[in-house]
Amino acid sequence: MDTDGLIDNRNLELWNSLRMVHDIEIRKEKRPDYLAFSKNSKTIISVPFDNVDPASFTHELLRIYLRTKKVFIGGGLTVSIKESEKLSRIFSDNLIDHIGNCLDHI
Repeated sequence: MDTDGLIDNRNLELWNSLRMVHDIEIRKEKRPDYLAFSKNSKTIISVPFDNVDPASFTHELLRIYLRTKKVFIGGGLTVSIKESEKLSRIFSDNLIDHIGNCLDHI
């Protein structure tokens, strides 16, 4: 697995702890941003070829960490809004995703 330029002293401990409970695959791709996709204990982190950055990589590791702790802030918000007849008429899917993503980042 090619982690050159992605692991540094700030994220090494997190990387090692996640690899003990998760099967993490890194794919360097032609894409504009980082992306992590998880299913069960398997995660694929897509990394832009031209933007190898440990801070952005750590951001995706933190998303995996929240998932391992069963913290789904954005997902919980999405379910709550979609289950509400009134709120689901007010919030578009894009807005719900944006708000959930912001809360996840906080």
